[in-house]
Amino acid sequence: MLGKEITNLVIVKMEEYTPFGPSSSATLLAGGDRLNEVKPVYSYIEQHLAEAANEMLMIAPIHKLFYNDARMGAVVDSDDKQIGYIPLPADFLRIHTLRMKGWTRPVHTLIHEGHPVYIKQFNRWRRGTCQKPIAIFNGRGGNLPLKEVDIAIVSIKSFEDEYASWEMECAKKGEWTDKYWQTYPDGTIHKSYYDQTDKKPKTVEYTPACLQYFSVPESNTHTVDTFYYVPKFSDTCDYDRSIAELIALHCARKIYEVYGNAEQVSMMTNEINSVLENLRQ
Repeated sequence: MLGKEITNLVIVKMEEYTPFGPSSSATLLAGGDRLNEVKPVYSYIEQHLAEAANEMLMIAPIHKLFYNDARMGAVVDSDDKQIGYIPLPADFLRIHTLRMKGWTRPVHTLIHEGHPVYIKQFNRWRRGTCQKPIAIFNGRGGNLPLKEVDIAIVSIKSFEDEYASWEMECAKKGEWTDKYWQTYPDGTIHKSYYDQTDKKPKTVEYTPACLQYFSVPESNTHTVDTFYYVPKFSDTCDYDRSIAELIALHCARKIYEVYGNAEQVSMMTNEINSVLENLRQ
């Protein structure tokens, strides 16, 4: 079911639990019977659907989730050749599968700061291994437009060589482009551009959120074998029917919470738990 079709599923779920009057499937009484207190259900669904969807996509079993192939490049840490970085796509919500060349098994979850094993990954003797790899979420909170980076991440040659090649290519074309990006070993990304005011090329550093992985064999190149991720909720994503139902129930629960309808909230919660239990079997 497409994301944009889940709105109608929310309406269906709410009508199962709410005593709407005749021809009132698209309205919700917000505290009284006066006409000026009647508000469209669709407006509340629009406010809460994306948030509700992302919350459910974070806890649903990954084998039922829609996922994208990230096709991102990796770059090795300059100080520790077992560590590498992968900038995350702009619509990244949750990892699905990550496997680097040299790993005997993939990673399906990311460790966040504060997790008991987080700090251990920076100790060569205590971190995960190629047999039991670990990856962490490194939230840098930068302003990098990652869709552009998807086009041209560079991580093979030195920055100086690549920058010189970029200058020469622009000179041949007789124009300067702002589509040149360079990934650095510390996970930062630099954008090169031509400053029309100063009449010379410049470089700006961006600090995007990235995935940081550990325990690639030092003899191996840092090559991504598989990198699938669950994207944030989208109208155009095609969701499994059970996942769509889960999202619809949670969105309806949020709307009932706004109006303090405790009985309906409780019923929605019970049904959500039932759907989750069935998904995990």
